[in-house]
Amino acid sequence: AEDVTLKLSSLMRYMLYDSDQTMIPLSKEVEYLKNYIDLQETRFGEDIKIEFKQDGIIKSCMIEPMLLIPFVENAFKHGLEPKAEGGSLVLRAEVTHGKLLITVKDSGVGYFPADPVAVTEKTAGFGLKNITDRLALIYGGQAAFSIRALEPFEGSGTLAQISVPYKVSPIE
Repeated sequence: AEDVTLKLSSLMRYMLYDSDQTMIPLSKEVEYLKNYIDLQETRFGEDIKIEFKQDGIIKSCMIEPMLLIPFVENAFKHGLEPKAEGGSLVLRAEVTHGKLLITVKDSGVGYFPADPVAVTEKTAGFGLKNITDRLALIYGGQAAFSIRALEPFEGSGTLAQISVPYKVSPIE
């Protein structure tokens, strides 16, 4: 119980004090994600397998705060939670062609919107529309976001990817 309390307080500190900054080190966002995932593992127990892979170069990367958590929340809420037998979640962060590429892949129920081309509030819900709007506001046309089912059948899982310009933190 003490570990859960510490993780919750760490999540709250991040939301209150770090999320109001324009850009933060990716390492802080990753720490926030890891605390959130640890809490989810407490909820789900052994039924969920988590894997996090990151390229060593990303430690100096800067990113908009709270940009990645909707992907992880959606993976749990819409992908893994509805699946009775549990599943897996893989997060990957890497730098490729001057871009930071974040991939969130789950083995949940899959992503099957009514209109797979349009990511609007009506077809994708508020969270995905919010992500699309934030990316456009912050990065203009330099960012990309995609989400799709891994296979064309239910239970195949979902792959979400976000690509933003690779920005390095200033030397202190």
